[in-house]
Amino acid sequence: MTCSPVRLNTFTLLLLLFNTGTEAGLINIFAGAINIAARVVTTLTPSSGIFSYTANKLIGYSLTTVAGIVDKICTIGLRIKRHIWWSEVDLTHIKFQLRTACSKYTYSLRDAWKLLNNSDFHPSRKVVIMVSGWTQTVNHSDTIDKMAKVFNCRGDVNFLALDMDQYLNTFYIWAVQNTDSIALGLAQGLTMLKEVIPIKNIQLIGHSLGAHIVGHAGRYFTERTGEKLPYITGLDPAKTCLAAEQRIGRDDAHRVEILHTNPGVLGIAEPLGHIDLYASFLRPYANGCRDVVCSHMRAVDYYVEFLYPGNKSGFLAKRCASWEHLRAEQCTGKNYAMGNIDFRVRGEIFALDLNPRSPFGRDSLSKYGSRRWDCGLCQR
Repeated sequence: MTCSPVRLNTFTLLLLLFNTGTEAGLINIFAGAINIAARVVTTLTPSSGIFSYTANKLIGYSLTTVAGIVDKICTIGLRIKRHIWWSEVDLTHIKFQLRTACSKYTYSLRDAWKLLNNSDFHPSRKVVIMVSGWTQTVNHSDTIDKMAKVFNCRGDVNFLALDMDQYLNTFYIWAVQNTDSIALGLAQGLTMLKEVIPIKNIQLIGHSLGAHIVGHAGRYFTERTGEKLPYITGLDPAKTCLAAEQRIGRDDAHRVEILHTNPGVLGIAEPLGHIDLYASFLRPYANGCRDVVCSHMRAVDYYVEFLYPGNKSGFLAKRCASWEHLRAEQCTGKNYAMGNIDFRVRGEIFALDLNPRSPFGRDSLSKYGSRRWDCGLCQR
C-alpha cells in the first residue's frame, strides 16, 4: 500500500501535534530560522528608522503565519478526535488548593465551604483563584509558585490554585477539549464558595489556556446563579485550537482585563476584554525575549512584579485611540496605572512601556518591590 507525500506529511503533522510540547516546538523551530534572518537584516542595516521597523514586521508576519498553520492543523485534529481515545474530565478530581507561605491545603470543589474550618483561611479577606496553563500541574507550576509568593507577600488575600489533576498536562488537543469541563467544575466550586464568601471578594486569574478556563467559568457561574463575577484577569490567553465560544470575553465578568505579551503566535492578538493591555504593541516578542515561549510567560512575570508592594507606579499604560494606532505603535493617550483603569469603558486598548529585564516596570523599586527578597516565603 502506498500513500501520497501530502497525506503522509499531514498525518505526520497530526501525530506531532498530539505530542506534548509540539505546538511551542514547531513554532520555535520556524522562529529560530526567522530570527537568524532577522539578525542578519538588523546587523546590516541601521538600528533605527524604517529598516528596524521593517525587520520587526517581517518577524511578526512570519511567526503569525506559522502560528496560523499550526492552528489549522489543530482544527483538523479536533475534527477527528472522536476516532481516538479521549476521556471526559472527572470533576471529583478537580480541587482548590489553599496556598500559604508555609503550607498547602487541598479541598474538593464541592466541599469549598470546608475552607472556613482552616485557621489559615481568612473569610474577611478577598479570594484570588489562579488557573495555570497547558502542561502545568498545581505542585509543578512556576506560574502558581510565583503567584502564591507575591500574594503571600502582600498578605491581603486568600490565594487558591486550581488543582486540575493531569487534565492539562496531556496532549494539547485533549487539554483544549478538557477546558470546558474544568470551567464547569470551577463554576460549581464558585457556587459553593459564594455561600460563605461575598462574591464581590473573588477574583479569577488565568494564564494561557487557564485564561479561557476562568472566562468560561464566569459564563457558567452566571448561567447557574444569575450573578456575574466581579473581576477576571487573563494573562496572554492561548490562541491555538480554540473556537470563538471557548475564548475568554468581556461578558464573562463585570471587569475583564487582558494582558497580551505574545500576540498572534501563542497568544491571541485581538482585544478580548473591557481593557486589553499590550506589553510590546503587536510585536511577536516581548521586550528582552528571544523566543515565543519567553514572550508568552512574560505575562505572568509582568503581573507578578506589578503586584509586589511599591511597584504599581512602574506599570503605566498609555491609551491607544484605535487598533490602527496600536499596530502603528502610535499610542499617545493618557497614562493609567495597570489595574486601576476604569472598567466602565468597553473595548479600550492600552500599550505598556516596560524594561527588557527585571525590574520590568519603568519606575519599579525592584523585582520584589519595597520589601525583603524573601517576602512571601516561609519564615519558620
